[in-house]
Amino acid sequence: IMKTTGECLSAETIEAGGKTHTAFVFIKPHAVYEKVKTLVKEKLTAEGLTIKSEGQIKSAVIDKKKLIDTHYGAIAAKAVLMKPKDLIVQEKSQE
Repeated sequence: IMKTTGECLSAETIEAGGKTHTAFVFIKPHAVYEKVKTLVKEKLTAEGLTIKSEGQIKSAVIDKKKLIDTHYGAIAAKAVLMKPKDLIVQEKSQE
């Protein structure tokens, strides 16, 4: 769980997240419509996940706390450490 998201998550939710598997899910700005939010909720709950809270984070907070940089930075850091031969590509993605 990203502990820098106090604007969206209560302290109780953050604390509880350390005891279970949690995820911070965001919908990209160009896709924030009621139909998309409903679809995301339906898909997550259909898989047995529980949504503990919802909210918005203003772009100024995202920039200030470098939330996107942190998210994509972690992915990029892992990617540069792996050799292409070590990458696991799902079968359906190889089509």
